[in-house]
This record gives sequence, C-alpha cells and structure tokens, in this order.
Amino acid sequence: MSSDKAINFLRGEVGKSVKLTVVRSGVANPIVFNIVREKIESETMSCEMLDNGIAHIKLTIFNNQSAGSIKKTLTNYRKQGMKYLILDLRGNGGGTLDSAVDVASIFIKEKKLVASIKGRIIESKIEYFTSGNGEFSDLPLIILVDERSASASGIVAGMMQYYNRALIVGCNTFGKGCVTIVISLHNGAALELVIAKYYLPSGSSIERSEDKDSKMV
Repeated sequence: MSSDKAINFLRGEVGKSVKLTVVRSGVANPIVFNIVREKIESETMSCEMLDNGIAHIKLTIFNNQSAGSIKKTLTNYRKQGMKYLILDLRGNGGGTLDSAVDVASIFIKEKKLVASIKGRIIESKIEYFTSGNGEFSDLPLIILVDERSASASGIVAGMMQYYNRALIVGCNTFGKGCVTIVISLHNGAALELVIAKYYLPSGSSIERSEDKDSKMV
C-alpha cells in the first residue's frame, strides 16, 4: 500500500481508536497497539520584542498559518514601537511554496517573482509572484539562516537577497531545491524521483548538487 493510503487509514475522528500492527525486527510475533486519535498541534512560530525596537520572529516551518500569524504579530509590535525585524529561519526545513510566497508578500510592495519551477519539459515552467500588498515593505529586515534552512527557507532568503530587501546573516543553507514524487514499486519498495527544480529570480538554483554558488552565505 502507498504511504498516502496508510496515512488515510490512520487518520480519523478525534477520540476514536485505531489498531496498529507493527512487525519489528528481532520480535517473533507482530505487536498490536490500540491508539486513540487526537488532534496534533505544534508551535511553528515564536516571537518576542527585544530592546531598541527590535522584533524577533522565529519560524520553524512554512504552513498556511504562517503569513497570517506574522502579519498579526507585526501589527501588534508596530503599536509597541517596532523599528526593525529579525526573521529567524535557522532550522526551518521548508514547507509549502504558497506559504513562502505569502510570507515574502508581506515585505515586498510590488509584484515580484519569488521563484519558478522548471522541469525537463519547457512548457512545465511555473512562476510564483508576490501579491503586491507589502504591508510591511518599509520595515528594515534581517533574515537569519543556517545549514538546516532548506527548501522554502532558501527560496525566501534567496529572493529577498536578490531584491536587496533584506540582509541575510548566517552560513550556507542546506541547499534543497528540488520537486520530487514517490512511486510505489510492486515489490514493496519505493522510488523517489526528482521531476523539477526551484529557481530563484536570478535564474540560479538553490539545489546544492547543481550550483554551488547559489546557496546563501
């Protein structure tokens, strides 16, 4: 069975139980667990006001709540005298590209190219642009990255650097910028296949295997 099908079996109504049978190496018989479903919640953003009007927001993943949470926080901090923002993407392994575009749109006034996806077929090229709203386009911005900043993090940092919108501080990012699909094989194995890559507005890829110079410094 595919991983998606297995996940659908595990998901269900909160409070209802699901029986999970596990075959474990070194154990003769399968182990059966009765698991009660619960809603999984995780903190993806933390924030604080530092001295001298400096706001610090740490984002651990890009999801569909990221942009709204950041805008709400910045609106509140602006009332408290916020003058500068540090957007901390250290350890952020990525998330959805749509979320990355929404977050970038907060800080860019005009409609700007965020990233493009290109595969082997020329017609498959897809481009993503900021909305043009830029509610905080005038806010001085520093973005922190490290070796665990990947995918959407590298895209946001790279496009902000390209447009001279933010100062990027840190070390080389992870360098993941590919689009993959997982194909289930008849023998129970699976094949992860790269079908396209993400490209920055400069035309360079953040994929480390393709362009060593495209990663952030």
